[in-house]
Order: sequence, then C-alpha cells, then structure tokens
Amino acid sequence: MRIKYFYLLLLFALSLTQCAKKITIEEELIPPIIEEEILPKSEIVEDGLILKIVRATSSSDLTGNEIAKSFDRDNNTLYQTNSLSDTLTYSFTKAEEVDYFIYTPRTDSDDGLWGKVELWYLGRDKPLYEKVGTYDFKENNKVSTIEFSKTMKGVLSFRIVVLSGKNNKSSVGEVTFCKKDGYSHVFTDSLLSDLKPNITIEDINTIPNPVYRKVAQEMLRGDYDKFFRIQEYQPYPLVATTANVLKISQYNQFENPTGIYFTAGTEAVILVSNTQEELITLRVYDFNTNENRTYTLRAGMNVVPITNSGLGYVNFYTDKYLTLQPIKMHIMNHKINGYFDKEKHTKEDWNRLLNASVTDFFDIKGNYINLAYTTASLKLFCPDGLELINLYDEFVKLQFDIMGLTKYNRIPKNHMFGRSVESGLFADGIGIGLQKSLMSNYVNPVNVKSSGLWAIAHELGHVNQIRPSLRWVGTTEVTNNIYSLLTRYRYTPDDMNLEKERTYDDEGNLILGGRFNSFLNNGVVKGDLWQFQRGQDGESDSFVKLCPIWQLLLYYRLAEGTDWQKYDWFADLAEIARTTNVGLGTPNGQLQLSFMRNVCDILQEDLTDFFVKVGMLKPINRTVTDYTSANVTITQADCDALIQYAKKYKKPESPVIYYITANSLNAYQNQLPVIGDFNQGISVNTGLGNATVSHSVWKNVTVFETYKNNELVKVAMVGTNSPNGSTTLVSYPAGSTRIEAVAWDGTRTLVYGQR
Repeated sequence: MRIKYFYLLLLFALSLTQCAKKITIEEELIPPIIEEEILPKSEIVEDGLILKIVRATSSSDLTGNEIAKSFDRDNNTLYQTNSLSDTLTYSFTKAEEVDYFIYTPRTDSDDGLWGKVELWYLGRDKPLYEKVGTYDFKENNKVSTIEFSKTMKGVLSFRIVVLSGKNNKSSVGEVTFCKKDGYSHVFTDSLLSDLKPNITIEDINTIPNPVYRKVAQEMLRGDYDKFFRIQEYQPYPLVATTANVLKISQYNQFENPTGIYFTAGTEAVILVSNTQEELITLRVYDFNTNENRTYTLRAGMNVVPITNSGLGYVNFYTDKYLTLQPIKMHIMNHKINGYFDKEKHTKEDWNRLLNASVTDFFDIKGNYINLAYTTASLKLFCPDGLELINLYDEFVKLQFDIMGLTKYNRIPKNHMFGRSVESGLFADGIGIGLQKSLMSNYVNPVNVKSSGLWAIAHELGHVNQIRPSLRWVGTTEVTNNIYSLLTRYRYTPDDMNLEKERTYDDEGNLILGGRFNSFLNNGVVKGDLWQFQRGQDGESDSFVKLCPIWQLLLYYRLAEGTDWQKYDWFADLAEIARTTNVGLGTPNGQLQLSFMRNVCDILQEDLTDFFVKVGMLKPINRTVTDYTSANVTITQADCDALIQYAKKYKKPESPVIYYITANSLNAYQNQLPVIGDFNQGISVNTGLGNATVSHSVWKNVTVFETYKNNELVKVAMVGTNSPNGSTTLVSYPAGSTRIEAVAWDGTRTLVYGQR
C-alpha cells in the first residue's frame, strides 16, 4: 500500500508540474495493475502535454457559451460570439515551452467556424504581444493542428484574433496548446500499440508523460490487455439507410463493442487513428437504465469527460463504409469488461472471458447478430457461448434466406441485435428485447432450440417484416411468424405448434391443433373473411390467419421433389416488396390484393381458388384492429379482376392446398392415395359428438370431412388431438350422416356413414 501511495503521489506531482525529468523506478517498485483505479485528470495529447490554461478572456461571448467552454476539454461544449470582431486571450500558470496548438471546431453546426485568424504571443521577457502568424482554417469543421517551426520558449500567453468566420460569427469547440512529449523511442507508433524490441525499464522511465509511462511499464511486464484496449473498429452502413433500402426496421445501433466499461465522473483517455474525415463517437450505454450518451472523438489523443456509466461502443456509421478503412483506437483506461467474438475466440475462451466481466451485461459478437445479455444469466445457463452465438447466427441467416437477402446478394454488413430487458418480449427500434427472468430459454443452447426458438425468431421476424407490402394492417403478428414457422420446422419438424399446440378450437374444445381446426372450420367451411376468422384469441386470431400462408409454404417450399416445388418463392415475393415503389399510404386492401397477385406471378399458377377458399379473395370493407385501426377495402370488382388476371396460369396440381398441414405434408409430397377400409378403424361416440379414426387403418389422409347429407359441416386435420399422429379426433355432431377422408388430389373416400 505504501508503494502504491508513493507511486500515485509521484504521478500526480508530475502531472501538476509538467515535469520532464528522468526518474528511475526499479522494476521491483513498479506497482501491480489496479484495475479499479481510474486515471486522474490527464494533461496529454497524442504526442505531448496539454499546457494548462489558468485564465482566458474574450472581447465578447454569449451566455452559456463563454470563453471557459473553449478549454474545458469537452468537445460537446463550445465558445461562441455573434460578433466577428473577436479576440481571445489564453494565459498559462508560468512561462511555457510550446510546440503546436490544436483548433477543434464546434460539432453541432457551422455557425462561427473559423476562417482566417492571427496568432500572437506574449513572452517572458517581452513587454508586448508579438505576431506568430496568420492561419486559414477555411471555415470547415476539420480539426487542425498548427505546428511551429521550432519550439516557442518562455510563452506566458497567446492571443487569437479572429478575422473571418462562418456567417460572420466566431465559435470554437476547443483551443489546445501543447508541448511535445518524447515516447517514439519506446513505442512502435503514435497509438502506443506495442513496445519496440529490446526496450528496458530504463528506456521506459525516460518517458516524462506519466500515463504513457504507466502503459509502457505494464506492457513490459506483460500485464497490459492489448486485445481489448487496442482494437480496430469497422465502418458500418447507417442504420437508417439499411432499414430504408430493405424496407425493414432498424438493425444494430451497438456495433463495435469496445469491451470497456466506463465510469461516470471520470475521464477516458483514448488515442484515435485517422478518422478519414468521418464523425466518430463513443457511445456509453447502460442496459439496466437505458442511460445513454455519445462523445465525439477526433484523431489523436482524446481526453473525454464521461458523465454516464455503461458499456462503450464505437459509432462508425457512414454511407461510405465500402471505401473506408477500419479506425484503430487505444482506450488507455477504465475497466475491461470484455466480450466474446466467434471470429476471434474459441469455445475454451468462453468461461475465461465471461468470468472476467465486471458489470451486469456481456457482449457476444456473431456473423449476423450481436447480443448484450445479462452476465448472471450467461454464467448460470450458458456453458458454451460459441454454440449459443452459432445458433443465433443460424436463426438470422435462415431469415435472410427466407426474405431473399441471400439470393439477391443483399445481406447487409449491419448485424441484428438482441438484449436482455426488464420485462416483456418485443422488437423495437433498437433490436429485440427478451425478459431477464426468462433468459434460461434464450441463452441455454438446448432450450434455445426448443422452448426459446419461437420467441427469438418471432421478435427477429418483426424487425425483418417488409413494410408495407408484407406487413399491412392485420398482419403485424402474422407475417413475422413466417420466420418462426420455418425456423421451428428446421429444428423440430415433427412438433409444429399450429398442428401440435393444445388450444381451443372453434367449438371450445381444448385439443392439439385447435387453432388449425379453427381456420379449417371458420374459414374453409363457414367462409369467414380471412381477417376475421375466430380462434382461441377471439375474432381475428393471428395464428388462425397464419394458417393459409403456412399452407403455401408447406406446398411450394417444403414439398421436396415435386414438380411444383419452388423453394425460394417467398424470397422472390420479398424482393418484389423491396423493389416495388409502394408507399406507406397504399390502401391496405390493395396491399392484400398485390400479395395474392404477386404469389400467382411468382409461382406461375392460378391460386385464386385457394385464396377464395381461405377467405382472402373476398369483398371486404371493414375496420381491422392491429395495434392501430385501419380500414381494409376489397370490392367484388377487385376480386373479379384478379381472378381474370390469373387465368393465364394453370391451376395447381392439388385442388385442396387449403387442407395441407405439416401432418399431411408427406401425402402431398409423395402424391399418395388414401388407404383405408370403410367402417374400419373408427370409433364413434354419439354422446360426445365425435369419432376417433385410427391411422393403422386409414393412411395418407389430409383431412376428414364431416357431412350432414350434402352439407359440409366440419373438417378435422389429420392427427387432430394426437401427440404422435396415430389417431385423429373428428367432430361428428348430431344429425351428421358421414365422414370422408380427403386425399392430396381432392379424392374423397367414405370412412363412415353413407352418401
């Protein structure tokens, strides 16, 4: 403790006096790294010391933008005057040696950007100010460094006379006068990336800058974590640009995690390479409180007053991302929280990195998605971070495939993003939020592939809904589930929720497949409008509305080996939605009609019979409630026009696509005839109004139809209420006369009763 105290006093004394003496510190006296320490107020720039200004005056300034704001080392504050006749004077504590000065313009507007200025100085032995030179900053917003031809000695103060400024005003973000500080004999570059070969402690002790010297000492010991402190950060497309091009919601606003946790009330010392004239900011975000602030960074040394605590991210978003190089940074202080990057780390690194985390959230970087999940849940439930991020990448890549980004070479450089939130499961302008208390479903790889899969794909699907052509009113909770269905089919094809989930059907029976049977009976049998078919969630059940779209996916995407299969038809549909000039004000009825017309065009088949049967191609003029309310209008003339338009295409090989489910996909795929013996393998319970059909007898059935004379009164998908698909529960209400088994080609076979 005595050594540590002595060392801190020494650093503090050095920073106050700007002393450049050589001080020898023996290796055994070099203190260990104390990660909790935050460096004191720094007086350093890229290759030198900032000279302390103790007094400044100006000929005029504005309240709130006084002269003191021009040397507070905060790039987000500024000095400003509305008068072009402006003289600024800066005085030091003592006579100083000065090698250069840095002009940092304001960042919020162009008002007052300096053009021509004169620089004057007052020397220790001079009674009057003498002119140094005239400089032209050209009224642009670039940080400029003026290096003197030789060191100016004995300077007591500088005076800047502003001769011209943008809009005849004068403003400045920061004025910084500097003295060179030698370090090039020790470090390989100006970012202090590494020590030169054969450097000794004696070499390091000649560095007068205490912060630079501390970094060199730790590098020599091998204690300095260069992986997280010294990194390259990639340029990414503007989030809004990607959203507009793809017509989706916004992707990741937290690209380029630094792995550094910043603490409020301190300064961050950050060296930055050439910014390539781009706006680069440090974003500090607390995922617990959503407290957020960005700090502008310039090339060279940045001493940034941090006013909020949180994890750091480098904002390098630009539409010129294809032509720009990564930016290299060296964050010299604040705590290392780390992150896991599948491209840089291995399975074996996971626990080491996670256990070293110092805050509540931990970043995980994938190829297509980044995550910021609670550290506690990852430690408790995730034994393998590489497997976890690989699963998330697979989910996102599958969505890219489904929506045509892979086929049409449109996969963006931007990542998707997920984070833990206090409550709820949702998608917003940040990404997706998953409730903290449920994180075992979303971070344990085993659970992710089962209990967590649907929600993850569902929320990611919200972000990837194409607006407005594939998300018109009434479909907000429908078309996003296309991604959920196909993701679930990838991992659990024999356990699809529409077919296997226990829900209430149209008669109020709690059965497996209740929602699909609600669609079949309310939509196909009763003819209810697609937007208003009742299910467990009431009228306009989103899962019931999902059924006919799922049927198109089953028939045209998943029925492998058939003549009609077009695996990527939805990708083509999405590309049309992206590239067609359809505005957000397009009437919802027209969007629904365009969806049906485009499907026919892509598949080159006349699907109007299908669309009529499922309730989509019917006249409607009703208000649909879908978070907000809007009207859907389709006239009979609209329906007739689409039917006429589609006549140029052939009819599908199956006339009963509206009966396909995951349970019957094999019968369609292999075009199998129904097999069964009349009145065999069926048990009728007239008291309960139902019958049970055994599939040891009846095979290759799509649905069972129940008739009352010639009237179709009920339909049951094959496998209804059977966990293993060995039986089907068929509704047989009083007055029913027969049950028919329907084959993939529409052929009916009598099962029970009489025609």
